[in-house]
Order: sequence, then C-alpha cells, then structure tokens
Amino acid sequence: MAADLVPLSRVLVDRVAALGVDAAALLRRAGVAPSQLEVARPVVTTREYFAFWRALPAQLGRARPG
Repeated sequence: MAADLVPLSRVLVDRVAALGVDAAALLRRAGVAPSQLEVARPVVTTREYFAFWRALPAQLGRARPG
C-alpha cells in the first residue's frame, strides 16, 4: 500500500447508512467517488479519509433513521 493511502471499509459506510446517513452525500462531501469502494480492498488518500470523518458529524445531523 502506498504511503498516502488508507483503507476505508465499505462495511463502515454501510453501517453509517444504517444510522440514516445519506452515504452518497457523505462520500461526495468527503471527495470520495463511490466507485473507490467497489474494489476488494478499498483505499482512499489520507486527505479523503480525514475529510470523511470531518463530514460525518454534519451528515449525522441530517440523518433520517429508517
């Protein structure tokens, strides 16, 4: 794995979606293309990884539990 790449689990994104978060909007806000998670071992840049975690609280505030 390259030094600037960090794993981002599809399971994590699925669990966040189960909380009612719009996963597509979260990924967009973090600058992560959904296609990046369609591989066996998804990775994102460190910038995208931290953008994901920074975007999560805002998206949780918009969550609609289903």
